[in-house]
Amino acid sequence: MIPEMKFAYLSWEAFAAMITGALAVYAAFRVGLKQVDIQNRQAKIQERLSAIEERKLRSDLFDRRIAVYEASAKWFAYFLTTGQVAGRPTRAQKALNSTSDKPRSVPGMDVSIAYLDAMLMSRFLFQPHVERALRAAWDASERWSETARREGVSYNDEKQRQARLAETRKEMILIYDSLVDIFAPELQLGDLAD
Repeated sequence: MIPEMKFAYLSWEAFAAMITGALAVYAAFRVGLKQVDIQNRQAKIQERLSAIEERKLRSDLFDRRIAVYEASAKWFAYFLTTGQVAGRPTRAQKALNSTSDKPRSVPGMDVSIAYLDAMLMSRFLFQPHVERALRAAWDASERWSETARREGVSYNDEKQRQARLAETRKEMILIYDSLVDIFAPELQLGDLAD
């Protein structure tokens, strides 16, 4: 049988030790709760930082993709407005360069170089169909240039040459008209807001 506790047996030192121990346990419990709260806050901050970093990566990717789109659109616009492929000298420009000591720059060369860079970058920034479409446009422009250069040389019938030029121009216009559709799935701004 356990004897009854009498407070008379309790000394002040023992009582102080007991109260101090209880306060220490209470303080440790409170510190533990605070640490859990701090860890939860840190986890939320980390989640927010991760979301911000992901949005920044998406934004950077969008910027790179839109640059490819803009270079492509500019190249097509040059062709459709001038009837010439950017960066390819006309017969008159070649004649001027052959008679001059200093070769003149070819109009649209910067547009053409930007397009070629865009075509190469599209391989890394887009699905494969984008690069294929840009390459198809480049190939069509090659056919256009080749056909245009052969004026009176390879084609006996000028109508046949003009028909081929018109066919190639239609192909380029079709690709240009579908340019937004080609790029649109991967240029949606809604992805940045997620």
